[in-house]
Amino acid sequence: MHLQRVQVPDFRVLKDVDITFEKNFNPRVFPLGSQNGGGKSTLLQLIFVLLHCSAHPHRHFAIRNILSDFTLRKDESQRILAIIDIWHENKLIQLEFFICEDSYIYKFLNYTHEDLEVKNVNFGLFTEIKDIQEEISNFTRQERDREHLSLALNINA
Repeated sequence: MHLQRVQVPDFRVLKDVDITFEKNFNPRVFPLGSQNGGGKSTLLQLIFVLLHCSAHPHRHFAIRNILSDFTLRKDESQRILAIIDIWHENKLIQLEFFICEDSYIYKFLNYTHEDLEVKNVNFGLFTEIKDIQEEISNFTRQERDREHLSLALNINA
């Protein structure tokens, strides 16, 4: 797994950052340079926290810490924090990290006003998102199995 591209539209001192790393460059070491206060450490912290901590609930405190001053503007219901492309086994995987209001997630999950009254949304929402992640993972696994089956059928044909 290799970092392919990092885009950060607006986070702290980072404005319109778009860095693409060469896929076939060897060794995979890339220097980052800027003046003091230019955002080198902020960029590295953001990448690390988003990739290392977002999938583990017991590490979410690190995300809350780095995002302590990050807010939505008055006219926004969601705001992109970073887009990170990862190259993995001949596939490009794009991860988009964003901050949003609860209403944005409710709309995404097709919650009605009645649903919100019945459920404890703060906990139910994360459970539902976890279920969706598992469904996506299962779907990906099934697709992979179908690809292997298809390859096996083509080889034997």
